[in-house]
Order: sequence, then structure tokens, then C-alpha cells
Amino acid sequence: MTTRGAAQPSQGRARTDPRLWTVLLVVLIVVSLFLCAFIAFFLNPSLDKAKYNPVAKITGESFTNPYGSAVTRNSGGWALGLSSVGGPRLDLKDLVVAIKTPTSGSTPSQVWKLNVKGGGNHSADLSYEGLSTRWYLKTCNSTASLRYANGTVPVTLNSTTAPALREDQFSTVEGAVVIFRDIDLDGNLSVQDKLMVYKDANGDGTVDLVSGTLLELQTLDGKLVSSAVLK
Repeated sequence: MTTRGAAQPSQGRARTDPRLWTVLLVVLIVVSLFLCAFIAFFLNPSLDKAKYNPVAKITGESFTNPYGSAVTRNSGGWALGLSSVGGPRLDLKDLVVAIKTPTSGSTPSQVWKLNVKGGGNHSADLSYEGLSTRWYLKTCNSTASLRYANGTVPVTLNSTTAPALREDQFSTVEGAVVIFRDIDLDGNLSVQDKLMVYKDANGDGTVDLVSGTLLELQTLDGKLVSSAVLK
């Protein structure tokens, strides 16, 4: 009489429930997305820069010298202001105005820098800080002759005559590249501040700051605050 053998053990291990793999995959995707979001929003240096650096927007328009070249010469220029300022407060001692003309053929680019209230090579060549007005001026070069028009009379602009320079006379200044004006007298970069940029920087009758000149506001350590292409 034949008998059946003992029951054979089952072959291999029990199969894993496929639903468990689905759950693990979903968890992995969620964790990955969380890590990507963390890196993007908390470790991204660009976002960090936007959060901790001052920023501003430059707006304005061109102006003409009301006397042409009959009294003083500057070929007009650009009257600019700040429509917005954000980020941490920026003291004018830490603000640099940089102006760079474009390269044209064999004519190399020229660069001027004004550290508005700071010292050193880029400090203002002439400034005035009064009870109702404060401004800081950068000349074209050390030999530039500074003048402004008082009616039809040219007046030498220096530390003695600086207090007499009126609002309507900034457009007549000769021999300057740029004048930064602290309109609200607070000593910081703010929305009320203005800049005058002059096309004929040395008053020789030839335009030096041509269309396409780049104007930048920078911090003393080189961080960009704002920029504009002058046209």
C-alpha cells in the first residue's frame, strides 16, 4: 500500500505586498520635494542677497542746459531719481556711484566713481552740506574747471560759491561728471535723492558720456544696488 510523503516546504519567501512599495515611493517623493524646497528658499545665495542687500530703482529723463553753450557748457545730461529703495539702510558713506561709457571703435571706455560721503580716491571733489541742501560732486579730472550760470554770468564753482548754487542752476554746471543730491538730508540712500549726470564732463564742447553709458549704484564692498543705461 502506497502512502504520500510528508508535505514539502513552500518554495521561496512570501511576496511583499505591492501596496507597501507604492507607499514607500510616495514618501520618498515627498521627502525629496521638501529637501528641494528647503535648499531653494533657505540656502539659495541669490535669495539671501535679495534679502540682506539694499536695492533701488533708478528713473529719470534727459535735461538740457538752458543756456546751451553761451554761458557754461555741459551738453545737457540726465536728471535721475530713485523711485524705490528697499533692503537694509545704506549710509551715503558706503554708497558708490559708478559711471562707465561704452567702448566705441578705437575709443576706450571711461570709468568714474564717486564714493558719495567717503574718502580715498573716489571721494567727492567738491561738496556742500547746508541746512537746506546737501550735494556731492565728481569732476571729470583734476584739471577740470567748475562753473555754473547765474543768469547770463558764469560763476566759478568752489567751496566759497557752493552755498549759492540754487535748484534751477544744477543743469548749468560745467566740469562735473555727476552730482549726487541728498534731498531729504538724512545721510542715507532714499527715494527722495537725485543725481545729475552731465554729457560733456569737462566742458570742452565734446560729449563724453554718450548714449549707452552705464550708471550703477554700488555698496562700498562692490555689491550692486541699482543700475541704468543712459540713453
